[in-house]
Amino acid sequence: ITINQPAPPPSPSITTTTLPAGTIGQAYNQTLQATGGTGGLTWSIVPGTGTPPQNLNLNQINGVISGTPTAAGTSSFTVRVQDAGGLADTQPLSITINQPAPPPAPNITTTTLPAGTIGQPYNQTLQATGGTGGLTWSIAAGNLPAGLNLNQTTGVISGTPLVPAGTSTFAVRVAD
Repeated sequence: ITINQPAPPPSPSITTTTLPAGTIGQAYNQTLQATGGTGGLTWSIVPGTGTPPQNLNLNQINGVISGTPTAAGTSSFTVRVQDAGGLADTQPLSITINQPAPPPAPNITTTTLPAGTIGQPYNQTLQATGGTGGLTWSIAAGNLPAGLNLNQTTGVISGTPLVPAGTSTFAVRVAD
Protein backbone atom coordinates (compact mmCIF):
# COMPACT_ATOMS: atom_id res chain seq x y z
CA ILE A 1 0.00 0.00 0.00
CA THR A 2 1.40 3.33 -1.01
CA ILE A 3 0.44 6.26 1.13
CA ASN A 4 0.81 9.61 -0.62
CA GLN A 5 1.18 12.98 0.95
CA PRO A 6 -1.82 15.19 0.07
CA ALA A 7 -1.12 17.94 -2.44
CA PRO A 8 -0.35 21.22 -0.70
CA PRO A 9 -3.13 23.78 -0.87
CA PRO A 10 -2.71 26.32 -3.65
CA SER A 11 -1.17 29.60 -2.55
CA PRO A 12 -3.26 32.70 -3.09
CA SER A 13 -2.32 34.60 -6.22
CA ILE A 14 -3.33 38.20 -6.90
CA THR A 15 -4.71 38.45 -10.44
CA THR A 16 -5.33 42.21 -10.45
CA THR A 17 -2.33 43.81 -12.16
CA THR A 18 -3.65 47.28 -13.01
CA LEU A 19 -6.22 49.65 -11.59
CA PRO A 20 -8.27 52.25 -13.51
CA ALA A 21 -7.75 55.96 -12.98
CA GLY A 22 -10.08 57.97 -10.79
CA THR A 23 -11.16 61.61 -10.66
CA ILE A 24 -11.05 64.09 -7.79
CA GLY A 25 -14.47 64.31 -6.13
CA GLN A 26 -15.93 61.20 -7.83
CA ALA A 27 -16.47 57.95 -5.94
CA TYR A 28 -13.86 55.25 -6.64
CA ASN A 29 -14.63 51.56 -6.09
CA GLN A 30 -12.47 48.69 -7.39
CA THR A 31 -12.28 45.12 -6.12
CA LEU A 32 -8.89 43.40 -6.10
CA GLN A 33 -9.03 39.81 -7.37
CA ALA A 34 -7.11 36.72 -6.25
CA THR A 35 -7.23 32.99 -6.95
CA GLY A 36 -6.25 30.07 -4.72
CA GLY A 37 -5.62 30.08 -1.03
CA THR A 38 -7.52 28.29 1.69
CA GLY A 39 -10.05 29.79 4.03
CA GLY A 40 -10.74 33.49 4.09
CA LEU A 41 -8.35 35.91 2.44
CA THR A 42 -7.03 39.00 4.19
CA TRP A 43 -5.87 42.05 2.22
CA SER A 44 -3.37 44.69 3.30
CA ILE A 45 -0.92 47.30 2.04
CA VAL A 46 2.69 46.19 2.46
CA PRO A 47 4.28 48.68 4.90
CA GLY A 48 6.88 50.96 3.37
CA THR A 49 5.68 50.46 -0.23
CA GLY A 50 3.48 53.54 -0.52
CA THR A 51 -0.17 54.25 0.07
CA PRO A 52 -3.34 54.50 -2.00
CA PRO A 53 -4.39 58.00 -3.09
CA GLN A 54 -5.63 60.39 -0.43
CA ASN A 55 -9.05 59.37 0.93
CA LEU A 56 -9.00 55.88 -0.67
CA ASN A 57 -8.83 52.84 1.59
CA LEU A 58 -8.37 49.10 1.16
CA ASN A 59 -10.97 46.89 2.85
CA GLN A 60 -9.04 44.02 4.49
CA ILE A 61 -11.87 41.51 4.17
CA ASN A 62 -13.14 41.94 0.60
CA GLY A 63 -10.18 43.63 -1.13
CA VAL A 64 -12.17 46.67 -2.23
CA ILE A 65 -10.32 49.95 -2.72
CA SER A 66 -12.90 52.68 -2.28
CA GLY A 67 -13.50 56.28 -1.30
CA THR A 68 -13.67 59.69 -2.93
CA PRO A 69 -10.22 60.96 -3.92
CA THR A 70 -9.36 64.53 -2.94
CA ALA A 71 -5.99 65.12 -4.64
CA ALA A 72 -4.61 64.57 -8.15
CA GLY A 73 -1.52 62.49 -8.86
CA THR A 74 -0.31 58.91 -9.12
CA SER A 75 0.07 56.76 -6.01
CA SER A 76 2.05 53.52 -6.06
CA PHE A 77 1.84 50.84 -3.38
CA THR A 78 2.02 47.07 -2.97
CA VAL A 79 -0.95 44.99 -1.85
CA ARG A 80 -0.69 41.66 -0.03
CA VAL A 81 -3.22 38.88 0.22
CA GLN A 82 -2.88 36.14 2.82
CA ASP A 83 -4.97 33.02 3.29
CA ALA A 84 -6.00 31.31 6.53
CA GLY A 85 -2.95 28.99 6.32
CA GLY A 86 -0.50 31.89 6.21
CA LEU A 87 0.34 31.60 2.50
CA ALA A 88 0.56 34.99 0.77
CA ASP A 89 1.16 36.88 -2.47
CA THR A 90 2.00 40.50 -3.20
CA GLN A 91 1.39 42.76 -6.20
CA PRO A 92 2.65 46.28 -6.90
CA LEU A 93 -0.16 48.59 -8.10
CA SER A 94 -0.72 52.24 -8.83
CA ILE A 95 -3.73 54.51 -9.18
CA THR A 96 -3.76 57.81 -11.05
CA ILE A 97 -6.23 60.42 -9.86
CA ASN A 98 -7.10 63.09 -12.43
CA GLN A 99 -8.50 66.60 -12.12
CA PRO A 100 -12.18 66.78 -13.10
CA ALA A 101 -12.88 68.17 -16.55
CA PRO A 102 -13.65 71.88 -16.45
CA PRO A 103 -17.31 72.74 -16.89
CA PRO A 104 -18.28 73.98 -20.32
CA ALA A 105 -18.23 77.74 -20.82
CA PRO A 106 -21.61 79.42 -21.19
CA ASN A 107 -22.88 79.52 -24.76
CA ILE A 108 -25.68 81.79 -25.96
CA THR A 109 -28.19 79.74 -27.95
CA THR A 110 -30.60 82.56 -28.87
CA THR A 111 -29.70 83.70 -32.40
CA THR A 112 -32.72 85.81 -33.39
CA LEU A 113 -35.39 87.80 -31.61
CA PRO A 114 -38.95 88.48 -32.77
CA ALA A 115 -39.87 91.98 -33.90
CA GLY A 116 -41.54 94.36 -31.50
CA THR A 117 -44.12 97.11 -32.02
CA ILE A 118 -43.89 100.70 -30.83
CA GLY A 119 -46.12 101.16 -27.76
CA GLN A 120 -46.67 97.38 -27.24
CA PRO A 121 -45.02 95.50 -24.32
CA TYR A 122 -42.04 93.38 -25.37
CA ASN A 123 -40.69 90.44 -23.36
CA GLN A 124 -38.17 87.86 -24.62
CA THR A 125 -35.80 85.65 -22.64
CA LEU A 126 -32.31 85.03 -23.98
CA GLN A 127 -31.17 81.41 -23.67
CA ALA A 128 -27.75 79.94 -22.89
CA THR A 129 -26.27 76.53 -22.12
CA GLY A 130 -23.27 75.58 -19.97
CA GLY A 131 -21.54 77.70 -17.40
CA THR A 132 -21.26 77.26 -13.67
CA GLY A 133 -23.47 78.97 -11.12
CA GLY A 134 -25.61 81.95 -12.03
CA LEU A 135 -25.22 83.68 -15.38
CA THR A 136 -24.79 87.42 -15.84
CA TRP A 137 -26.05 89.08 -19.02
CA SER A 138 -24.87 92.36 -20.55
CA ILE A 139 -24.84 94.29 -23.81
CA ALA A 140 -21.42 93.79 -25.41
CA ALA A 141 -21.82 96.05 -28.45
CA GLY A 142 -24.49 98.34 -29.86
CA ASN A 143 -27.70 99.39 -28.11
CA LEU A 144 -31.13 97.93 -27.45
CA PRO A 145 -34.06 99.75 -29.05
CA ALA A 146 -35.23 102.76 -27.03
CA GLY A 147 -37.58 101.67 -24.22
CA LEU A 148 -36.14 98.15 -23.84
CA ASN A 149 -33.82 96.92 -21.10
CA LEU A 150 -31.83 93.73 -20.46
CA ASN A 151 -32.17 92.11 -17.03
CA GLN A 152 -28.60 91.12 -16.08
CA THR A 153 -29.71 88.21 -13.92
CA THR A 154 -32.48 86.61 -15.98
CA GLY A 155 -31.46 87.51 -19.54
CA VAL A 156 -34.93 88.95 -20.21
CA ILE A 157 -35.22 91.81 -22.70
CA SER A 158 -38.37 93.70 -21.76
CA GLY A 159 -40.07 97.05 -21.89
CA THR A 160 -42.14 99.02 -24.38
CA PRO A 161 -40.39 100.06 -27.61
CA LEU A 162 -40.42 103.81 -28.33
CA VAL A 163 -40.04 105.76 -31.55
CA PRO A 164 -38.26 105.74 -33.93
CA ALA A 165 -39.10 102.51 -35.70
CA GLY A 166 -36.26 100.56 -37.27
CA THR A 167 -33.83 97.75 -36.69
CA SER A 168 -31.41 97.77 -33.80
CA THR A 169 -28.27 95.65 -33.99
CA PHE A 170 -26.53 94.70 -30.76
CA ALA A 171 -24.47 91.88 -29.25
CA VAL A 172 -25.10 90.31 -25.88
CA ARG A 173 -22.58 88.70 -23.54
CA VAL A 174 -23.13 86.07 -20.90
CA ALA A 175 -20.66 85.21 -18.14
CA ASP A 176 -20.80 82.54 -15.45
